[in-house]
Amino acid sequence: MAENKKMSKLQITLLSAAVASGLVPVSTALADDNNVSQKDMLEQAVALYEKLSEDTVAVPTSLANNCGSQMLGKAVMLGFTSTDEASSVSDSVAIRKQDALTILYKTIISYDYSYALSSDEIDEIMNRCYDNALVDEENRAAYAFMLKHDIITEPYETEPDKLITWDSCRILVDVLYDLFVQETSFTVGDNTISMGAGIKSVTDQLGEPTRIDASDYDFDWYVYNSDPHGLVMVGVKQDRICAFFTNSADFSFGDIKSGDDYLLAYKYMENNDFRIFKNSDGTINAVMYNPYTKSDVTLDNSTYLRACELVDIINSYRASQGLSALNIDNELYSKANDMVSQPKYHALARDNRYSHVADDAQHEEGYDVFQIYQKLLDNDSECFDADISSIGISTYADEDFDLYASIVCSKTEAVLTTEPSDIAEVEPDAYTFETVAKAELSNSQDTAEFVFETGTNETHDTASELIVPTISAPINESTLPEGKDVIIKLDESVSDEYYVSIYSIEDDEYIVNSYIKTKDTELSFTKDLFTAGKDYKISVSSANGAGTSDACEITVRYGEVPSDALTLITPTPELSTDNDYLDIEWSTGLYHNFVLDIYSEDGKLMLSEVINDTNKVTVNKADPGTYYVYVTAYRNSDDGVIKAQTATKVTVTLPEPVITEYILEDGEKFYPIYEDEEMGLLYFYDEEIVEVDELANNGTTVKRKKKKITEKQVKDVQYYRALSRQQQRVEVFTGSTSLTLNNSNSDIYTYNGSQMSIYDDDMGKSVIEEAEKYLGVPYVWGGTTPKGFDCSGFVQYVYSSLGVELPRVSQDQVNVGMPLTREQLMPGDLVFFADNGDVHHVGIYVGDGYMIHAPYTGAVISYQSIDTPYYKSQFCGGRRVY
Repeated sequence: MAENKKMSKLQITLLSAAVASGLVPVSTALADDNNVSQKDMLEQAVALYEKLSEDTVAVPTSLANNCGSQMLGKAVMLGFTSTDEASSVSDSVAIRKQDALTILYKTIISYDYSYALSSDEIDEIMNRCYDNALVDEENRAAYAFMLKHDIITEPYETEPDKLITWDSCRILVDVLYDLFVQETSFTVGDNTISMGAGIKSVTDQLGEPTRIDASDYDFDWYVYNSDPHGLVMVGVKQDRICAFFTNSADFSFGDIKSGDDYLLAYKYMENNDFRIFKNSDGTINAVMYNPYTKSDVTLDNSTYLRACELVDIINSYRASQGLSALNIDNELYSKANDMVSQPKYHALARDNRYSHVADDAQHEEGYDVFQIYQKLLDNDSECFDADISSIGISTYADEDFDLYASIVCSKTEAVLTTEPSDIAEVEPDAYTFETVAKAELSNSQDTAEFVFETGTNETHDTASELIVPTISAPINESTLPEGKDVIIKLDESVSDEYYVSIYSIEDDEYIVNSYIKTKDTELSFTKDLFTAGKDYKISVSSANGAGTSDACEITVRYGEVPSDALTLITPTPELSTDNDYLDIEWSTGLYHNFVLDIYSEDGKLMLSEVINDTNKVTVNKADPGTYYVYVTAYRNSDDGVIKAQTATKVTVTLPEPVITEYILEDGEKFYPIYEDEEMGLLYFYDEEIVEVDELANNGTTVKRKKKKITEKQVKDVQYYRALSRQQQRVEVFTGSTSLTLNNSNSDIYTYNGSQMSIYDDDMGKSVIEEAEKYLGVPYVWGGTTPKGFDCSGFVQYVYSSLGVELPRVSQDQVNVGMPLTREQLMPGDLVFFADNGDVHHVGIYVGDGYMIHAPYTGAVISYQSIDTPYYKSQFCGGRRVY
């Protein structure tokens, strides 16, 4: 049911755009009830991929011919189908819903593999699906993906065996396209906010939000309000941007910007996703984009969150008009809260024939706080008057999804509420809505709630009379017993309200940030807030309606540092390696700040580096020698206290050269490689004349003089770099000029001590045909069967099917057969890729610069150009293994 409702909306808003963009052929645009064929579905998937990637899929001519069409060739290239299946794809047989979803799922992960689901995630999602048993095993991942991203909105009535119609096909394609690309974007200053983008695109530009609020819709609001002149609110659902509000002085969208005449907004008036707000002078003041509707959500009674949002919007508007920000007063808030749920004020808010003002309060009704804000603007609310200095707002949501707000304003002097930890950074007029952290006090409630400053205090009337509390226990730098609640003891009671913050130094975040009303001298915090081995800064200030005192601060450690708080994973103890780099990795669940020190055997400091927020680094250019590697975790503060340390010894040896001997046959030439900077390898060689036995034409054995080349391949380390400067470079070696006709019919020749056959075109074709059978099979690390392959498992399986046995891993496969340059590659050859000299990937060359391979987790076996920047930079050669 809900799915049909969503489809109906998408038909109205997206269908015309999809036809215009070319995602749906115009010839079928009206055939809503006709079924989609297998071939049509593949064509839609290819068109979607090319639209997303903004690039045309290149298909080798031979593949297009084998598949029967360019389009089916593209589908094979992308792994949507195999070469064998392509020949049987029908343009008349209709496709089932679950099979269509799998093709579209492959489209998405081919474009962005980060969307691929793990097997555990698939099982968890599908276990909630009522039609789970009806979904074929190979289609489960697609169904789970569609459920996760609300493309299928209900886990029941999913009808996996239903035939797809053009109406449903277009809607599916539109929704998937909408996941990545939306034309709606907004600019605020130098920052661009695009609908559909990941929230990281916002946090990279604006930083972390001031707070995150649960909204009246099916998403969260990321609120940026540190500057009252430019409030920004970003709606986020499943880590993607879905809504936006701002009244910054420099926002723009399309060809409209803040301050333009409101009449320019006419083009957005028929689009219910947009709301344009205006100033009293008729110019555009704010914009909101929100495609979600009242029927999409279930309202709860988040009174404080809505009041918080509404105050932010009001204050940002006042700032744009040159007015000071309003402060929430506890007395005014209580008055508004008493009114907001009463039916008589609801009736007043709904009836536009009369004034909305009653009992010194303004009452408004709407679906959300943004509609209420619009009414406040339209009605020239008192809260926008220059002489208003404090305010009380409360909201109420009834069972019919209607939202009410009661607003009380005062011209008396207001009480400012700010977060003490941020007070130096807050604008003089800024307002921050204060929350109580989820500190589970020994005799208080568990859930977070909002607290307002009181206007009076019986003991202290002004901030100047506030007394700084003194913490008597625990003492500074003490270690607290692990597994017990933390109790802060004060020398004496100096107030009936305190501001307490507890800051985790390692994590750089507050675990408690609260106002606490008590006359006791002990404040208790649950053990669940603390982690053994971490340090915390505890700050306590006395408070009243006028503000807070200076803080008394101490630093404590909770429990002892665990023995396994910092452990080296690599290098392993007493490791010996001939690599010219060191991979260093450590594990820790406690710390984020480290120092890596490496000493030589004689105690010389070779490297000292501060490393934050990662536990894995690579140290390059490690010449032969013995080194001591130290990793130290330290406290994230100016004092840099050491928390834990681990060390190991590692020996870097001179690598043994790889020696290859060549006997130059008559007429052969040898072109030695002197240096390969990209691979980090050096080549040395010696030349000598040797006598070899040969069979003469008359059948007798004769001795002939031949040139023998001895080549040494070594890693680029300091010792060999010095040697290379002394080595004479020889461009060409030429074999004997005496030619002898060989009457043998054998196509076998000697190479590097093993027998290798020359290139066989039929064999090359057989390899490609066998490999193409597995296009679309998912990548599985360690996989060696058609249920799932990794790169070397795929190569091994294909060649084994043709009677050629290969080692299991790419590092061993690269040593089999005859080495080939890029120019010598022929279909069926293996192509290898290396990073820092270590082979990590293998594929099967198919010609025209393409390979077929198993790429990485989340992807499927598909075609790939070896000339893409990534593969081109890591290509380390080919091998002919048959």
